[in-house]
Amino acid sequence: MHLPYKPFLPLLAVLVFECVLGCGGTVGSEVTTGPGTPDPAYAYMTGNWQMTATSTAQTTFSSLAGFINESAGAAGTSHATTAVFQLVPGSCFIGEETLPLSGTVNTSAVSLRSFSDSGQFVTITGTENTTADQFTGTYVVNGGCSSGATGAITGSKYSPLSGSYTGAFPSAVTPQSISMAVTQSTSGNGKGFSPVSGTATFSGFSCFSKGVLQGDGSTVIGSQVQISILTDDNQIVTLTGTSDLAAKTISVTSGAISGSSGSCSNGDLQPFTFTQN
Repeated sequence: MHLPYKPFLPLLAVLVFECVLGCGGTVGSEVTTGPGTPDPAYAYMTGNWQMTATSTAQTTFSSLAGFINESAGAAGTSHATTAVFQLVPGSCFIGEETLPLSGTVNTSAVSLRSFSDSGQFVTITGTENTTADQFTGTYVVNGGCSSGATGAITGSKYSPLSGSYTGAFPSAVTPQSISMAVTQSTSGNGKGFSPVSGTATFSGFSCFSKGVLQGDGSTVIGSQVQISILTDDNQIVTLTGTSDLAAKTISVTSGAISGSSGSCSNGDLQPFTFTQN
């Protein structure tokens, strides 16, 4: 059964951390490298995160997803960090696509405060674990229509999609499968999404046998994955789903083929699962 495409942004709101590298980065633009030398003994928060917010006073947002990029530096020192909220219409930040923040990461302590948005400020504080793949903290909103909103935040860093994945359609009349060789970008695109590049091969499809992932349609944010493949006969295969924390599987909940011509036809693809080879 085909499940319709759903946008990545949750129903209430999405909080996207887009932490660029110190003075070398620009909020809302492509992540660039800042000053400092990476410390091999220190675990950085850099990567793709999925977080959940639980309100304790008022409700402002419930889900957080995006890219964190902590500036390079020695362990035990303060690493300059910036961030960006990506918001959905209907929140107190209506009319604003992103909300920039700035702050620091110092060993395990994380502190971020937003710039003013209609007189409203969001402050996030918390701690990361020793391997920098779990986060626990709180948020406070001061000013604006959400003034006084508070809550708790917990999150996990997702491993990047990297390597070879294969998925087969379990109930297809003719055996069909898709294999991909993919690489997830080590930086965000300025709005919290991580681009994914690579190639794909198809087995059991009559009109195409291979394709290339499209950069403007292949992204990861939190657990959400979208893949757009331009096939060798100029059709587009679009896949939407979620990955597990270790990026060992991608559960495709919605898929479609479009742009057909001649004897080929457009259509939906049934749900299936990619497994890392």
